[in-house]
Order: sequence, then structure tokens, then C-alpha cells
Amino acid sequence: MTVRVAFLRGINVGKAHRVPMAGLRALATGLGLTDVATHLQSGNLLHSSEADPEADRLRLAAALEEAFGFTVDVVVVEADRLADLVAAHPFADGDPKRVHLGFAPGALPHGLRDELEALAREGERFEVRDDVLFADFGQGVHDSRAGNALARLVRPGFVTLRNLATVGALVERSR
Repeated sequence: MTVRVAFLRGINVGKAHRVPMAGLRALATGLGLTDVATHLQSGNLLHSSEADPEADRLRLAAALEEAFGFTVDVVVVEADRLADLVAAHPFADGDPKRVHLGFAPGALPHGLRDELEALAREGERFEVRDDVLFADFGQGVHDSRAGNALARLVRPGFVTLRNLATVGALVERSR
């Protein structure tokens, strides 16, 4: 069994797209995932599985849509890889609540870093490594032009952000 984290994008933000964590845990357990746990209300699902991570991602996304009636973007990352990404974060010297990792289901667009830097405020930093965005939103992601443009810049795909504090906690919980 491999320990993984499924990141769900865009749930429990405002009143739309509500997914109760107890419901998410029950859904995951019903799919045959084991060691199921959630972290925070923002869609972080720890679990173990023998299946291919892409198969887990697709099964979770389909089951979430069927159970809750809306599409949920999902990325599944192995816990060992998460630990490596946290250790290698180029901006780990920043505030762990403002330094982020962005996870995508496939390679991020070529040139994304340059596009983000063109929109960046002073102190914002970005690096892209294949399917992961490393970002330091020094003044916060919510007021960032680059952060707000991210969804548009990665279409037709998507990226889901988690701050370094959250990802670090998930790494610790996965051990």
C-alpha cells in the first residue's frame, strides 16, 4: 500500500461546492481506499492505495461528482513525493502560510513562470517544475494579481494550491 494525499480543488469555498469531510472519508472508504483521513476543510484526503495514482484520481473525481452533483478537480500525490517537494521548496525561507505548492494533474504550461512573474507584486516569486508550482505570495495569495490569474493561465488544465504549512502537516500525518 502506498500512502497518498488527494487534493480537491475549489470545495468548501463560500456556500457553493460543499463537501463535508465525513462524507469525503466515507466516499473514499467506499472506493476501497484505506487509512482514510482528512486534514482541514479544504479537501485534503490522506489515504493508502495499491492502485495507480491516476486511477485513484479518476475514481475519486467521478465518485465526488456522482455523490455531490458537481465536478471536483482532484490531484493525487504520493506522500514520499510530498516530503521531497517540501524539502526542495525553493522559497521555504518565506512565511509558511504565504508560500505555496500548486499541484496539477499533468505538466504545467511552458512559460507559466514568466507569465506569473509579469503579473507579480514586489516580493512574489515563482518556479515551475513539471506538474508542481512553487510560489511565494509574500503579501498573500488572495490579493495577488498573479494568484488570481493562475486559473486562467493553466487552462484547459488546473492547479490547486496549498500553503507550505498545510503540506508540511500532511507530510507529518502521512508518516
